[in-house]
Amino acid sequence: MKVAVTGADGQLGSNTVRALLNAGHDVRCLVEPGRDTPTLADLDIEIRFCDIMDTDGLEDAFSGCSGVVNAAGQARYWPRISTAVDRVNIEGAGNAAMTALKTGVERFIHIGSAGSFKPGTKENPADETSSLNISRFRVSYVDSKRESMNVVLDIQRRHQLPAIIVNPTFIFGAYCGASGSSSVVYKEQKKPFMKVPPGGRNFVHARDVAAGISAALEKGRIGEAYILGNENLTYMELFTMIAEVTGVEPPRGIAPAPLVKAAGHLATIADLIKGNRPSFTYAVARLTCDDYYYSPAKAVKELGLPQTPIRQAVFDSLEWYRSIGWAV
Repeated sequence: MKVAVTGADGQLGSNTVRALLNAGHDVRCLVEPGRDTPTLADLDIEIRFCDIMDTDGLEDAFSGCSGVVNAAGQARYWPRISTAVDRVNIEGAGNAAMTALKTGVERFIHIGSAGSFKPGTKENPADETSSLNISRFRVSYVDSKRESMNVVLDIQRRHQLPAIIVNPTFIFGAYCGASGSSSVVYKEQKKPFMKVPPGGRNFVHARDVAAGISAALEKGRIGEAYILGNENLTYMELFTMIAEVTGVEPPRGIAPAPLVKAAGHLATIADLIKGNRPSFTYAVARLTCDDYYYSPAKAVKELGLPQTPIRQAVFDSLEWYRSIGWAV
């Protein structure tokens, strides 16, 4: 099958391209104009430079493809005042879905987020039957990914688009940049966390998510959503594991939620004064004080989703950063 992948040079896109190649597919990579593509170097692929908002460019890029994986997205956690996030994550998803419909693809795989579903507890993790998560914290990424899923499913229902949604949890693995999910690994090595937030979440290896996406092209049921995850860990469990893998001092305890939230508020103000785009915001601080636990059972059963231990995923993240000179 010839498969077009939007956002192909991101962390998940780069892993997905390799999974598709390993499965014997021909891959056409769509990359934002003007971007370098070091994570796609030396691969047997076709690269097209195309903006997700360019419907004519998308139509040309999707033509001749039987499958499309929409991995394009903006992962910003600034409150919902960012039109750029909505533009790519919501409008871009709609553009890609309608163009896939127009070009007659056999499968359209949209990359959503597990955070679109209301989370559960460790004892009773949430699954795809959980209600949609209406964000209490007004976080651009969380809200826009939920809306993008709704947009794609609406097009699927109204126009019979052969769409499948995959909803990854928090990803660790290779090909991540300076601000992606795996970046906490090399940042922890440089400046270990002495205290961690009181919450927790589900974690998964990027390579496993890519394998799940590849499998969804053949095994996924149209109109269905699949949570692609693995281990549910508290932040204390996670950062203790990261400390062991990276060889730094483990965290000494759990920071009280009010202190974490205050730190997020102060960090936001400091970044705004300096003219930086806030990274650790009050909204993000509130998120880290909550539990976001999910079950990948449906994806494991129907897609054969691999379940690589998260310790290995953390190690692979470290090895990636070592390979580009960011970690020791």
